[in-house]
Amino acid sequence: MNRPALKHLNTWKYTKYVSWPASWVKPMIRIPLPCGKYITRSVNPLEDELETIQKCKAERDKIAIPIWGEERWRQILTVPARSVSRPRKDPTTPYNGVQHQERPGRANRYTTTWYEVEHHPGTLIESQTHGKRLPRKKRSADFSYGTDKAMFADKEQAKEAAIALAKEKQSEVYVVIHGGDDEPSIMTLKTL
Repeated sequence: MNRPALKHLNTWKYTKYVSWPASWVKPMIRIPLPCGKYITRSVNPLEDELETIQKCKAERDKIAIPIWGEERWRQILTVPARSVSRPRKDPTTPYNGVQHQERPGRANRYTTTWYEVEHHPGTLIESQTHGKRLPRKKRSADFSYGTDKAMFADKEQAKEAAIALAKEKQSEVYVVIHGGDDEPSIMTLKTL
């Protein structure tokens, strides 16, 4: 048995962390955790679809507010894009957004990547676009080391420069809520 036909598709689409996949009998809520994972719960549907959405939102908020706090949870809900970045599990990743590349015959390097919002004249900011994301451009910077033509003499200098740039770029878009020198940072998007 699958879900019934939905009449309010846009309401489902723009209600953050609430959905009703076609293959599910019940709607589901997914609450992000600070570690980047989710709590997923299914909710028993009511007769009226709009009442079901309201029940899902109430259940979502009941679980999320003790985790995030009321003010931070409201901020997370206003961001239409992914609100919590998921750290990479790759052991060669020293910091979220920084990758190490070994290149035989060439200088090894650390690459820092980030996304920038492309600003166009007359474009509304994200919080005013009703769930539509502004165009984002992927940017990167390389920090090579270990050869005569490399930017840095040793690996540690290149790593420190790559992490410093990642922190700078991420501070423009994210608020760091957890993280230390020895572990990846968990970040949430700033509201615009």
